[in-house]
Amino acid sequence: MSSSRGYENVESRLVALTQKLLDKTTAGAISWQATDSENAYSYSTTRSSVLIDGKYDNDQDFVGGIEVLNDRGTAIERLRTDFETKAEVADPESRILAENTRYFKGPYNELIEDLFEAARRSALDIDGIIDGLMSDLEEEG
Repeated sequence: MSSSRGYENVESRLVALTQKLLDKTTAGAISWQATDSENAYSYSTTRSSVLIDGKYDNDQDFVGGIEVLNDRGTAIERLRTDFETKAEVADPESRILAENTRYFKGPYNELIEDLFEAARRSALDIDGIIDGLMSDLEEEG
């Protein structure tokens, strides 16, 4: 018996997964864990897990993505941020780009960045720490 899901676009399913992870994370329904990598966080179930990693480059653009792992920890799919360059080549011989080079973010960059930030807040218990500090300051008068 074959599943019709096998014929769906994998990218669209990864986008839907990313959105569902974001929704569940922001609602507090799932928790993320810090990993050995400073900028990577994981969410695990009994059958699989998801890793999200990210960082901000020199232009303060977010670069990162999610990786779906099977029950053995093997990466089976990825969804990464993407940037397209729209530029005129100033000198075709040297391939130097003109000053009016523009970069366009890929269609899923914002979604992946939002999930990264939500996962980071969850894994590092940022809200709990801030709430604790606020409470301690109120007690000190």
